[in-house]
Amino acid sequence: MENLIMDHLVSGTPPFSVSIELTSKCNLRCRYCSMDNAKDSYKQQVMPEKLISHAMEIVKESHPPFLGLSGRGEITTVKGWEALLARFKGMAPHTHVVTNLSVSLTWDQACALAELGSITISIDSVDHKLMNKIRKGCDLDKLISNVVMIKAAARYMGRPKPNMSIISVATAASIIGFSRVAALAVELGVSSLSLQDLVFYYEEENPEVDARHISVLSPEEMNTVRGEVVRANEILSGAGVGFQVYTPFIQFLTGTPVVTERLTSHLGPHLRTTTPVPEGHTRNCRMPWDMAILLADGGIEPCCGAIGSVGNFAEIKSFADIPSLPRLQALRRELLTGQLSAECRMCCQTSTVPVEEFQKIISDHVVSRAPA
Repeated sequence: MENLIMDHLVSGTPPFSVSIELTSKCNLRCRYCSMDNAKDSYKQQVMPEKLISHAMEIVKESHPPFLGLSGRGEITTVKGWEALLARFKGMAPHTHVVTNLSVSLTWDQACALAELGSITISIDSVDHKLMNKIRKGCDLDKLISNVVMIKAAARYMGRPKPNMSIISVATAASIIGFSRVAALAVELGVSSLSLQDLVFYYEEENPEVDARHISVLSPEEMNTVRGEVVRANEILSGAGVGFQVYTPFIQFLTGTPVVTERLTSHLGPHLRTTTPVPEGHTRNCRMPWDMAILLADGGIEPCCGAIGSVGNFAEIKSFADIPSLPRLQALRRELLTGQLSAECRMCCQTSTVPVEEFQKIISDHVVSRAPA
């Protein structure tokens, strides 16, 4: 009976949050990104038309409630990207894109983005020079101007403004001063700001900018960091702007020790730092049950922690086919048993939970998403 239940939890529920990586090319070179650090294994390309058409067929058939139109690449680097976004119009109740907004938008391009349900941008610092050192090629002035242009376009078209949010990645160089990012977020009129730990990083030390994990900071500097986060929360809550910080990062800020490991994967040799997983626990992560990223090269990635592809979406007809992929089932089983891969064990985005409690969480989740 236990095996039957486990098999049901492993094979049940197709994803409801779907993202299509229309391109894996990017115009920036962020210090903590895989673009330059895994050139041999992470191909940068625009999704071929054959795969785009197939992705559209899958979306039409499956009607996901949430549809993302980006991945690790930058959509605005694709020639004619406005028309490409328009092809997906109306295919899902909510459409979303992640963009660095580092290219000055034309009015028509601002209008194209204004038709989306939500947009996520990244701001690590309000210091222009530091921002450009961490996110090489980023222009903070253009980003701010483009946000205003998109909102103006929405107003002109008489439609609601896209729900805009900001991700701020914490590095040793940028975290002190984070409360200023919070103040800028309020004035940009975004709905939420997420302070995100480094999922992975490559540079142990760099003379130009210290883009390492903040655990390298001194105790005195860490006290300053805690004050920055508290001040940011005061600024954001006072303006009614949401503030998200992942649990492992909060645990680290409040004194839980972290561990750092060097891993080698499709992303190349890299470092990951997070709070450890206690014995008998697992990561409290529903991503392999809830989301799928259709990669520009045809792969299917089941989480945003860069775990790698679990299949080829050219070989499926519907999102309902995804749970039958052997590599996805293996990933789900690892989480359900606590026998985690190195990538999951070193994840900085999810808390830990006793294995039995997680099995109950997933069981209830599978039941809640079963067809009526």
